[in-house]
Amino acid sequence: MFPFLINCIIIFNKVYSLKATSEKVDTLKQDFQKSLKYGGYIGFGALFSNIWERGKIIGIGNLESIQMITGFNIANHYAIVGKTVISSLSSPLITSFSGLSAQNDFKQIKKIYTIFFKYSLFFLLLITGFLFFIADFFIIFVYGESYLIFSWILKINLFTMIFRPLGAQFTAYIKALNKVKYIPLINTVSISILATLFFLGLATFGIYGAIVGLLIANVIIFILQLIINIKIEKIDLDLLKILLQYLFFFISLFIPLILDSLIFRDFYYTILSALNLLVFNFEYIQFFPLITFLLMFLVLLILTKIFTVRDIEYVETLLNEDKKSHYFIYKILGYLKKIVRK
Repeated sequence: MFPFLINCIIIFNKVYSLKATSEKVDTLKQDFQKSLKYGGYIGFGALFSNIWERGKIIGIGNLESIQMITGFNIANHYAIVGKTVISSLSSPLITSFSGLSAQNDFKQIKKIYTIFFKYSLFFLLLITGFLFFIADFFIIFVYGESYLIFSWILKINLFTMIFRPLGAQFTAYIKALNKVKYIPLINTVSISILATLFFLGLATFGIYGAIVGLLIANVIIFILQLIINIKIEKIDLDLLKILLQYLFFFISLFIPLILDSLIFRDFYYTILSALNLLVFNFEYIQFFPLITFLLMFLVLLILTKIFTVRDIEYVETLLNEDKKSHYFIYKILGYLKKIVRK
């Protein structure tokens, strides 16, 4: 109660200190009508999204075992890590949309949106690869060895996130362009595609079919978003570079997996045994595949000039060394920049 009163006092003082200007302003009734209209579109979209999230759990509960609900929830929370990092990086860019929208500077909004897309895709792929190779260790460390039965649910579910580089930022962009009336339509179409393929996969192949259904649905929605961005909004996105990033990601992911089964796994286990580190469950961290993935992915991007030294320096400005989620990426980029310059 006390914090609420403090907030009321602060807001009252702010409002009371406002001074009238000679500019023409809307009446309180007009402001209320605009807020209701604007918030109505956004509220409907949020409501539809919340219903969809709960619908997935209900569907799994009816068609699968209760145990699978646990695995699906763990997988979703694990995959959100990448999304959270992207959101923390993009906050300054998205916040600037509000000011630019008020100034009707839509050209600058498009420029910022393009920059965000480029770097968010890079980070999302990089973080997803990292999470893929430490998934088993995460399960052991947080939940225990008995939960390793959900290992591949976590890993496959990660791929559903890599085709969502825009995420909430796409909605923020629509809002900035004052096109909120399209949000319910966009959400309805997106969730219809997701729900159809999710429940079709769930009914046919179980939980793994449901996740693959989500993956296919996210690919379709991502393609539709690209079409809207390029064809309708006239945003300059390089499709070839986008496709190459995805290609390099999967190459960098699967080659270390093959090497792990042939060489890395036994070699890593021998090292841990010699150092008496097996007691800490470090064998569940796919260390050599992880390092190989990071090096291959970054080197391929640099050799094809999809990612340059200038890009690395720009990305470093978006990172905060004090945040644990940013520190690891910051260090990798620092070493990578030294290598590229040499």
